[in-house]
Amino acid sequence: MTLAEANLTTGSTPLADALIQTNTISFTTDSGIENLTINGNSIFAAGVFAGPISFASANGVLTISAFDPSANTLTYTYQLSSPLSNLTTDTITETFVLELTDGLGNSTSSTISVNILDDAPSGENDSNNLDEDTISVTGNALNNDTQGADTG
Repeated sequence: MTLAEANLTTGSTPLADALIQTNTISFTTDSGIENLTINGNSIFAAGVFAGPISFASANGVLTISAFDPSANTLTYTYQLSSPLSNLTTDTITETFVLELTDGLGNSTSSTISVNILDDAPSGENDSNNLDEDTISVTGNALNNDTQGADTG
């Protein structure tokens, strides 16, 4: 799943509908689900789905909204809510670790990864003219630039 920081209200192309995405994750177990955690937080306890349940992260909220027992599928959404705090990369990945234990005590793990694309600022060339008798010139070198979601 990939979301763009540009879609935040402070971004270069705000679009509220693009800030939330829905996906599913499926698993196979012959002896049922005893426990399932995400980053150590219980989604299933003693075989019972505890959702819907939400987890705040550095840049948004992951919500486990439904479980389909016939397909062993969890439905989840991620909503981007704040700009990245990054200095070295154009994309960060938020990772949520799932740990599943079945009714026989067998365990396995998987991840939900959310990629967030940076809305980096961009600048356009600026120019202004003055003649030799002009004492000063005025203007704004930022009017035609894109600030990006990181700046506010």
